[in-house]
Amino acid sequence: MKPASLFVSLLSVFCLFIFSSCEKEEPEPVTYTPDFSIAYERAGNNLNFLISCTTDDVEINSILVSPPTLQAAQEFEGPLMLSRNVLFTFNEQFNFSAGTWSFTIAGKVRSGEYLGAMFNAEHTINISSK
Repeated sequence: MKPASLFVSLLSVFCLFIFSSCEKEEPEPVTYTPDFSIAYERAGNNLNFLISCTTDDVEINSILVSPPTLQAAQEFEGPLMLSRNVLFTFNEQFNFSAGTWSFTIAGKVRSGEYLGAMFNAEHTINISSK
């Protein structure tokens, strides 16, 4: 074997060894769900929900509101930027219905330690008939 071809072969094996040993480990995905506060105001047969994130600034992609009755769930799509502790309310009111209302809030954290983390927050609120 000629010295030049031996050198190229050894260099190829060396490069293969170096690049195969430099595999990067993928970081584990961050699991984080910000805390939300949901309250309501009742006006006759209408409900208005007040939502705030108490831990972070967030970008909300969607909010799915499921009433306790056979009424269809309603989905509101963003994006909506919501600063920490700032109240958000829907542009429309909901028909009053006593029971447990469910909310699924999907989005991305826009501040703090978990910046960029995607989340799906589940929240329920019980509304009495009184």
